[in-house]
Amino acid sequence: MVITILILMLVIGLLVYSKRRKKVPQGLKVFDENGNTVIDLTTNLTCVLGVKTYSQNEINNFVRAHGRNSGVVYDTITVNMPAGYRLWAYCICPRFDYFLGEQTIVAIVSGNQINILVKRDGEGNSTVVWGIY
Repeated sequence: MVITILILMLVIGLLVYSKRRKKVPQGLKVFDENGNTVIDLTTNLTCVLGVKTYSQNEINNFVRAHGRNSGVVYDTITVNMPAGYRLWAYCICPRFDYFLGEQTIVAIVSGNQINILVKRDGEGNSTVVWGIY
């Protein structure tokens, strides 16, 4: 009787231990209609690398000197990033002109560089946030 109880406890202990060792995958996967992975956030998470703020005065002085929509690059940010990652950038402007459909500044990503173009006069500080994914 004692041997049976010990064997039963050993079996239950092994079952509990084996269940504890299994890991549940975490993250998000998005598939297209053919079952191909489109987005896999289990291995590729976004990381913010930097932030730069441009004052209203410096943007307005640039517009006075070069004009709007001239295509002149106002600033270039070069990012040192690990191999296999891609760069992203996002502009935060205090006012989006819905009538003209444009922000104060625009960030254009090319390789490991972010080119900042001034599109219109500023009405407050504008910020560029960039990172990798």
